[in-house]
Amino acid sequence: MLLRTGIFSILLVVIFAKYTSSDTKTEIIPLPQQSVSDKGDFVFNKTTLISVENEKQALIARELTNLLNQAAGFTPKIVIQDKQADIQFRTDSKLAKEHYKLNIAPSCILVEASGQKGFFYAMQTLRCLLPPAINSLTPVENIKWRVPGMTILDGPQCDNRSVVLYTPLHLIPDENLKELIDCMAMLKINRLHFMEGLYSFIPKPQPEAENMILYAQAKKVTISSGMMRPEGIASNLPFHVEQMIRESNIPHSKENKKQIFEHLVPIAEKSWSKTPPTGNR
Repeated sequence: MLLRTGIFSILLVVIFAKYTSSDTKTEIIPLPQQSVSDKGDFVFNKTTLISVENEKQALIARELTNLLNQAAGFTPKIVIQDKQADIQFRTDSKLAKEHYKLNIAPSCILVEASGQKGFFYAMQTLRCLLPPAINSLTPVENIKWRVPGMTILDGPQCDNRSVVLYTPLHLIPDENLKELIDCMAMLKINRLHFMEGLYSFIPKPQPEAENMILYAQAKKVTISSGMMRPEGIASNLPFHVEQMIRESNIPHSKENKKQIFEHLVPIAEKSWSKTPPTGNR
């Protein structure tokens, strides 16, 4: 079992920083259920070809290629059903919902899942294995975009991995809410629950709230509301974090992003990597 003390602070420094030369690898958070290291690295470059089975998988693959476009300055090509591709998406109906397999070798990466959520979370794991500069919003030079050889079999311990907010949805700026959802998706947290009803006292048009729900769905995050907590693990963010989400300019503040990430990490590990406690906290 990895020691979390110290890892959090190291990860928080590197995960959102815009690196210019370092290609240090990060730990996988939340910790996979099973992982076995192997020799060699797979290297992404401008000739990397990704094969998917259908357009839904292509949308998920673009989660990764868009990041590479921003940070590396190249975009791996996505094709349908090419057995010679460097990265292969393959449906395995025997895998449980949200579970996935990653087989990373120097010559290829095999991604297996039974459904879209499993493929999405496999892409989040690849993102975590890439150099921290993958999170840069502008191209970074002198980086070898590699992931270490390994085999991963992963899936959540808890189906409902929740964050609860007491701040009404309409009081949170759209960009801040998207930033929160993006961090949740990267950590495989799948529910954002508002204690207030979503459509109560919303001064903005209702379609704006619906657009945010659709944005969250694309990140495999469900937005729910009501006075009762959702079943399973429901984790409250500290008051000062909710205040920051409501008032700060999160997308343009590295410190604010680090704070949000810091408070989401234990929620992710508790609900993905460990057997959850009985009842809600």
